[in-house]
Amino acid sequence: MIVMPANVTSPEVRGLMHEYPGLLGNLFSPGAWQTPHGVYALDNGRFSARGADWSERDWLKLIDKAAGHPRRPEWVLCPDVVGNWKATMKDWDRWNGRLRATGWGVAVAVQDGATPEEVAAMSPNVVFVGGTTGWKLRTMQMWCKTFPRVHVARVNTEERAMSCFDAGAESIDGTGWMRTTRQRKLLRSTLNMMAGRSPRPLLLWEGIWS
Repeated sequence: MIVMPANVTSPEVRGLMHEYPGLLGNLFSPGAWQTPHGVYALDNGRFSARGADWSERDWLKLIDKAAGHPRRPEWVLCPDVVGNWKATMKDWDRWNGRLRATGWGVAVAVQDGATPEEVAAMSPNVVFVGGTTGWKLRTMQMWCKTFPRVHVARVNTEERAMSCFDAGAESIDGTGWMRTTRQRKLLRSTLNMMAGRSPRPLLLWEGIWS
């Protein structure tokens, strides 16, 4: 599993990428492009823009930045409507063809009410588990069991990260991993467990998705 701290390519992050090869990457949002130093993917910025106008122009600029860089993104997240699956499917119909023309993988952000059958019919390269927090936490394991490539959004704790790891998620993102000294220590602890360098705590990851 790859942990993707959002919009951070600091020397500390680059050092961790070398220390834990294959376990750390980046997720970039519109207006926050930085030179990638490892695996990365492109967010669409819809979640952070809730309650404000989403800038299609900034999102397309992000795509252009990635297109001009020799390192390809793992995938780009198709525009979605947070918590609204029907509206998200309409956005998929609008953007999917254009995004596939880039030659990159295209991710669909599943939202409240989405079913595996509907998602399978869309043939996304990656299932991005979004939606409202409660719905996302309740359905994460189901998506991981059903699809081979799953990214889980907004994961910022050691416990939830390891639950995604156990479920077989390909990647997770979070804006909080590098914010404080404590969170940076938790990121290192998570990476150590993922790499098998430190023992897992003697507890079950129960109750963390409710």
